[in-house]
Amino acid sequence: MDSLIIHPPPPPEHQCAGTYEAEDATIHGGVEHGNTASPGHQGFTGRSFVDYLNPAGDFVEWTVESCSGGTATASFRYALGGGNRPLQVLVNGAEVEAALSFPATGGWASWSEASFTVLL
Repeated sequence: MDSLIIHPPPPPEHQCAGTYEAEDATIHGGVEHGNTASPGHQGFTGRSFVDYLNPAGDFVEWTVESCSGGTATASFRYALGGGNRPLQVLVNGAEVEAALSFPATGGWASWSEASFTVLL
């Protein structure tokens, strides 16, 4: 008889993988801008982008119900003309990043990513 080798099944892919646009989320305090309203902010994805207006209290809230457990990387695509804008990140109401750094990208039409790892 030949040997029997059983391999464990591959880990399930996170069903929440993909791109989630800020303009499709719940926006608190910020403003959605499109191409015609902000011609100096070109390069965003989706139909628009969200601009935080206040130094505190503004946020974007995504609801993603199909995520499976495990470790995932979340990345935020953003543009920032100058300075650094550290932001708190909550997942299911729990703080996972107290001050995720969003450093300047060199201009409002230059985009970068801020990422972190989270246990779902």
